[in-house]
Amino acid sequence: MNARIKDAFITAFVAFVLALPLAGARTMDGINGLMVEWHIVDVTIAAVMIFFGRLLLGLIEDGYALHIAPLALLSGIVIAYLPLPSHFLKIVAVAGAVGIAGRAVFIHLCHSRASGNPVNARPRVNDHRSLHLKHRRLFRSLPLAAGSPLSRG
Repeated sequence: MNARIKDAFITAFVAFVLALPLAGARTMDGINGLMVEWHIVDVTIAAVMIFFGRLLLGLIEDGYALHIAPLALLSGIVIAYLPLPSHFLKIVAVAGAVGIAGRAVFIHLCHSRASGNPVNARPRVNDHRSLHLKHRRLFRSLPLAAGSPLSRG
C-alpha cells in the first residue's frame, strides 16, 4: 500500500510541476503592459485528482476492482455538483471518475470469467499482463495488409 501511495504522489507531483507553467499562469494585457494571472488553485485541484485517480488505478490492479467501481461512480456524481474553479476541471474530473469505474468493472469481469467464480474472484497482481498477452497473440494472428505498419514484427 505504501508503494501505491508513493507512486500516486510522485505522479501527482510531476503533473503539478509540468502543469504549473502551462495552465497555472495566464498572460493578459494590463494597463502597465503584460500581466500574469496565476491559477494555482486549478493546478492544485488537478494534481489532487491525479493523485486519487492513480491511487485507485493501482488498487484496481491489486484486486480491489469490485470495491472501487461504485466508489468511483459515486465520486463522479458528487464531483458533478461540487463548485470547482473551472468548468473544464469539472468535466475532466467526472470523465475520469467514470473512466476509473469502467476500468474497474472491466477488470473485474475479465478476472471473474477467467477464474470461473464470478463472486469471489480476486485476481493476482500481474494478471492484467497475461490478459494483454492474450490480446496481443490474437491481434498477431489476424491477417493484415502486406504494406501495413502493423504487419511487422
